[in-house]
Order: sequence, then C-alpha cells, then structure tokens
Amino acid sequence: MNPKIITKAAAVIDLARGKLQCKITGSDRDADVLDAIEAARDYAQEYLGQPVGEQVLEFTYYTWCGRVTLPCDVTELQTVSAAGAPVLPLPALKDRTLELVATAPVVIRIKCGWSAETLPGTVKAAMLLVIADLVRNPQAHTDVQLYKNQAFENMLWAHRERLSL
Repeated sequence: MNPKIITKAAAVIDLARGKLQCKITGSDRDADVLDAIEAARDYAQEYLGQPVGEQVLEFTYYTWCGRVTLPCDVTELQTVSAAGAPVLPLPALKDRTLELVATAPVVIRIKCGWSAETLPGTVKAAMLLVIADLVRNPQAHTDVQLYKNQAFENMLWAHRERLSL
C-alpha cells in the first residue's frame, strides 16, 4: 500500500553538517550537498522500510475488516475518518494497531518518522557516508559497476523493517 504524502519529510541532517562531512568550506557546492542530503535520506528510508524525517502520511483503506496494523511507528494519530465522516474521539492505537468498528473507506492520517533529535546515530552516520560519497565521487557512479556500501548496510541493519512506504 502506498501512502499519500501530506507533508514532505523534515530534514534530519542540515547543510552545515553535510558540508562538514564533505570537507567543503565555501558555498559554491551547497546545491550539490543539499541534493546529496535528500538522496541519502531517500536511500536510507527505502533501505529501512520506514520513514526517515518527520512527515505526515495518509493511508486509505477501501476495504475494512475492523483493524489494521500501520506500516510504521506513529508519533501522532492526527485524524481518522470512516465513510467520509470524521471519527471522534480518535481511537487509541496499541503499538501500530488501530481497531475500529467502521464502514469503508477508512482514512488514517499520522505523523511519523525520526526527527533530527531522535535519529539514531547509526542511521545518521550511514547517511553521512552516502552524502560524502555522492558529493566527493560523483563520477564513480556513472559508467562503472556499483558495489554495495557494506558499512551503510551494517549500520542500518538493526533499524531495518522491510515494509514498503
């Protein structure tokens, strides 16, 4: 199931930290570093199967059996609607599971993902490896065989969940 992205993921690594990792002091490569930061976040998010950076997602269930387990940890349950009407009060979540007697379609809007403050150090370090690689070695990713970055995979393995977002 593909969620609808309501708000884009917040940055978990800022430009200054990205430039420090790449050993860049001027501002002439800021655009390259910002692109690499976003690419590293997307790459880590895809690898982990969970959101990296706080964001708001909306899930629509066109068939409803009374309960659903959401594909990622929920920071905040924002809204729930059933058959076009809001469900109030909001039902309680137990871990990632929402139980609700309702008629489809059920639309669930959540806030999820790590913030810059809650991002695990291993995930941040893995992202910084990718950022530096993308900025400092862009030609290495064109006409040559790409190999897995084993350090990246080792650092993210403990946080990995193979649920597609």
